[in-house]
Amino acid sequence: MLDLITLTKSQIIDLIAEKLVERVGESHAEAMQVFVDQFFCVSAPDELRQSDLEYLCDSAYSYWQIQFDFDASTPDIRVFNPDFAEHGWHSKHTIVQVHMADMPFLVDSIRMELNRRNIGIFSINNCVLAVERQGTQLVNLSRAKDKTKNQSLESIIHIEVDRQTKGEPLVDLADSLKDILAEVEDSVGDFKAMLGKVETAKADLAGGRKQFDDVDEHNALIDWLVDDHFIFLGYEFLTNEGDNDKAALKCVPESRLGLQKRYYETPESLQAEQDAGLLDEVCVCRFGKDRFKSRVHRPAYRDLIAFKAFDKKGNFIGKHRFYGLYTSPVFVTPPRKIPVIREKISKILGECEFEVGGHSYKALAQILTDIPREELILSSVEKLQETSLGIFNMQERRQAGLFVRKDSSKRYYSCLYYIPTDLYTTE
Repeated sequence: MLDLITLTKSQIIDLIAEKLVERVGESHAEAMQVFVDQFFCVSAPDELRQSDLEYLCDSAYSYWQIQFDFDASTPDIRVFNPDFAEHGWHSKHTIVQVHMADMPFLVDSIRMELNRRNIGIFSINNCVLAVERQGTQLVNLSRAKDKTKNQSLESIIHIEVDRQTKGEPLVDLADSLKDILAEVEDSVGDFKAMLGKVETAKADLAGGRKQFDDVDEHNALIDWLVDDHFIFLGYEFLTNEGDNDKAALKCVPESRLGLQKRYYETPESLQAEQDAGLLDEVCVCRFGKDRFKSRVHRPAYRDLIAFKAFDKKGNFIGKHRFYGLYTSPVFVTPPRKIPVIREKISKILGECEFEVGGHSYKALAQILTDIPREELILSSVEKLQETSLGIFNMQERRQAGLFVRKDSSKRYYSCLYYIPTDLYTTE
């Protein structure tokens, strides 16, 4: 057995490519070199040095066979325990292989499902290749950055995980991954259409200027969300079959985009929301939490942002409801740079009766800055004012405090617990 411990990563990759060319023939030598380079591009050098050369060749060749003959219209998902009799190679791990058209959120979503099942991950080989096919057969491939007009981008995902029992567990995992990747395709495939609905939502806010003086601020919020601060996963429109005094909102089924084609409220659930006053509240926009947990990108309950829609006469005609997840930059963005949120903060500071620029004013401003962004977004001005002043009073007295807020959907509670640093202990 060849000892790889003294070799560089590039030398090991060249050895793998050389051995695999012997299997596939010289006519595929160039394509194989590119494939192996990219297949192991995220592998740590020490991980490769500590592996067996034949094992590295077998795992790469196993995936080569998938992408060599591939129907690009359908993801190829395989979950199996390699053995010599059936696959020509052996691994002590279960192998998860996914080959499909490249799009965002693939690896994140697959990893989420494995973590949900408490399946340990030993290694991930992931890259994107530019591929040209004649039917299903590979014609040529190159690095993604070298893509030509005749090529399309395909994602390679090869994961080694805790060995699973053969039979039902493998089938069940493969079926789950198939469903999850279909959700990724739904959300990504309808992304442009959802952006179109964002523009419609902005246009439909214009009719509300006579009733609301913060339409421009909400338009700024919409622009901010689109600027890489919100991952749009679903959309639906609720039409108002009542009037301005008494709304009667019903979903327009054909309006659903992305994951709302799969996850949506029943008429009974919408009626319950309406009875609770959640659909016709006196504000332009409502922030909330959906009851469905995302299986795309991040395992969190989806965020809901609903904008009222008005006709040119100012009549309330319905609601645009966007479902998704806030992106990671949101949670570190200064709150005074977030439209609508900055207005909440200005209102609280303006009503606090502290001297502007004084110690107490600055302390309250800092408290508002330090409150988790999600809490700033989801809290009403009144609740946020109560919480921030409660924290202020607690800090002045060096006390611990628990602040509880019921979500506007009436499904969840948010709990913030504060304790002085010198009193905190992990014991």
